[in-house]
Amino acid sequence: MKELHFYIQSLMILVALACGLQGPDQGVGYFYAGLLMFLLGVYQYGMSWMLITRLKRNKGLLTIYWVGVKGYVILLIILGLSLDLSDFQWQVLVFGVPWIFAIYFLVVIEDLLWKRVSPVSN
Repeated sequence: MKELHFYIQSLMILVALACGLQGPDQGVGYFYAGLLMFLLGVYQYGMSWMLITRLKRNKGLLTIYWVGVKGYVILLIILGLSLDLSDFQWQVLVFGVPWIFAIYFLVVIEDLLWKRVSPVSN
């Protein structure tokens, strides 16, 4: 089951990357990349909330992710309402930052899930 989470998330990231690399003229590719990243973000946010409530041991890196995502969404709302950003700045905010959060979560969750397996001592 641990590997299934990793493979599904990795596949979604790779497909979103492939859709996004279709070229700047392909608006449909950006739409599908954004949609996949949104679905991945919802999945990861829900998974982080579930793990934060259920884990009993140190979950500091997961808490950083959870608070960071909340801050990112609030920042997007504030910037969307108050500033007139260029297209490139919006592309970085909407497509660049979620990639960082997605990869960060993938690394953190793998670290948490692998620590659950107790090593066999000789």
